[in-house]
Amino acid sequence: MYTLLPIEEYLMPESLSDALSLLQEYGESGKILAGGTLIYELLKRKILKNIKALIDIEKLKLNYAKEYEQGICLGSALTYTELLDYLYSRKVPNETMNVLNA
Repeated sequence: MYTLLPIEEYLMPESLSDALSLLQEYGESGKILAGGTLIYELLKRKILKNIKALIDIEKLKLNYAKEYEQGICLGSALTYTELLDYLYSRKVPNETMNVLNA
């Protein structure tokens, strides 16, 4: 049985600027969706209430890891698996990987 979630709008902005505008428009009643399994569970169990809009940022391509002189910048939608893949591809020391996989 499927339960309808108490959300008025499901939005997929095309740009970061659009996403920020939507967040400003909806304020506390708008929530970012990036992956989504946890937020759906929180809504279903009525832990999160009064949510008018889910703002899905999948189209914004924020699942990146980029290296800079100062360190690594991780995108807000980067998954744990993508992070591990990135670190393995950069031959990160085993000690670091052991901590991440614990």
